Amino acid sequence: MAILPDTPAVNDVVRGFEVLGWNGILAPTGTPKSIVEKLNT
Repeated sequence: MAILPDTPAVNDVVRGFEVLGWNGILAPTGTPKSIVEKLNT
């Protein structure tokens, strides 16, 4: 990062470090099928 030029990445300091992410989109009951299909693509 430009703001912290002398700070190493976590993976450079902690061998085997890994981050996993998860994202989800919620829609209310009754959302039109066309919208749900678009969200699923």
